[in-house]
Amino acid sequence: MAATYVGVRLYEKYQEFNPSQTEKDAFPDADNSRNLPVALNTTTTCDQEGNRKNLPQNFSRVSLASVGLFAISKVFPMAGPFAFLAYLYAVIPYLKDVEKSLLKDRKVNVDVLFFIGDVLTLAIGNYFTAALGLWMMHSGKIKVRQAKEASERELTDIFEKLPNKVWILVDGIELEVPLDQIRDNDIVLVNASGVIPVDGKVVSGMASVDQKALTGESQPAEKGVGNTVLANTMVITGNLQIQVEKSGRDTTASQINKILLNSASFKSGVQLKGEEWADMATLPMLGMAGLCFSFLGPVSTVVFINSHIGNRIRVLAPMGTLNHIAAASRKGILVKDGRVLENLHRVDTVLFDKTGTLTMEKPKVVKVIGTKKYADDKILFYAATAEQKQSHPIAQAIVEKAEESQIPLEKIHHSKYKIGYGTTVTLKDVVVRVGSLRFLESEGIPIPDSIKTVQADSHLH
Repeated sequence: MAATYVGVRLYEKYQEFNPSQTEKDAFPDADNSRNLPVALNTTTTCDQEGNRKNLPQNFSRVSLASVGLFAISKVFPMAGPFAFLAYLYAVIPYLKDVEKSLLKDRKVNVDVLFFIGDVLTLAIGNYFTAALGLWMMHSGKIKVRQAKEASERELTDIFEKLPNKVWILVDGIELEVPLDQIRDNDIVLVNASGVIPVDGKVVSGMASVDQKALTGESQPAEKGVGNTVLANTMVITGNLQIQVEKSGRDTTASQINKILLNSASFKSGVQLKGEEWADMATLPMLGMAGLCFSFLGPVSTVVFINSHIGNRIRVLAPMGTLNHIAAASRKGILVKDGRVLENLHRVDTVLFDKTGTLTMEKPKVVKVIGTKKYADDKILFYAATAEQKQSHPIAQAIVEKAEESQIPLEKIHHSKYKIGYGTTVTLKDVVVRVGSLRFLESEGIPIPDSIKTVQADSHLH
């Protein structure tokens, strides 16, 4: 086993100073490699990254194969050498951890202690047990990695809704270009149901924008000329021309995503304290293992060594943190630091920095204010009839209120909707306008001060 590991390490050193023929062909010299097509460099990098990600899974599979072969070798001895070869391959990353601990960190940690236990297990001929322990070690690391990737995926999905291509305005002509070719001061066009791909300022148009993913506010915001918009928000109605200020990794959404992804790498205080205790217990346990070997023999010594809590802390502690981060993100709660989760039981007061995060996700009509000329139901009838074809959340809330009140609506064939203002509909001889105060005032409709003080979301004339 030692000879195999030394050979592997020497080969890796040789590879570092002597690149393969494929690499030489792809990159004749370091200076010229910078002039190669981007696709070649990207493909090579992706392949290497993919191979690195698959290595832990490969080691786990080979270690499991060695478990099976050692079990078969009890009946078919010829399987024994193949089982041991598989074990030698699968133990390489484990031995690298041991080497790092002894030569680089210069300390005896959990890896070294368990390595001694594995050597004793092999020495007494319990090859199946050694292979099983190695497979369990690889499986534990893979489970932690999978939990981390799942947590990162849960977090990343929130902010990875950007289109691959976007429309920009160049000299009055609309062109479709890849998102990664967007530059500052470009004019990006976004229509209804489209995701805003950049941070920037609106230079033309008006729209209702859903910013919930970034701000927590469930109500859409009205955006017009001069307003700032952020990437990963969605245009519900209307259209915008946006002058790019930030794109790609510089956007606010990307920065938030980076912070959230880092939260999956934090170790909780419990984990850090547990690892500290495990390291402190390693040397005393090694000494006690020596005494145990002298008086009780190798089998009892192996059992004693494997009672160490080090690997359990490495697996269970991060799994607990990562699973809770993922569960919180599914509920719309984003955790910037995984370490805060363990302190939640001490929290007795929660402060919110703005009321927008405390609103209901869907608006609801709670009161209709009638007039002498129009009763409450008549006002609701006109408003719901005018808004029945609109997708705006407030329009939908008005229609739902009419349905709850069992008010039948008339079909409308023509309506005029002004983004950010309101809707105008003609029902027989009645002109119905539904919208904001500024809309009604722009239409020349006098609004009594008593109604203005109510500050209702919609008014009807």
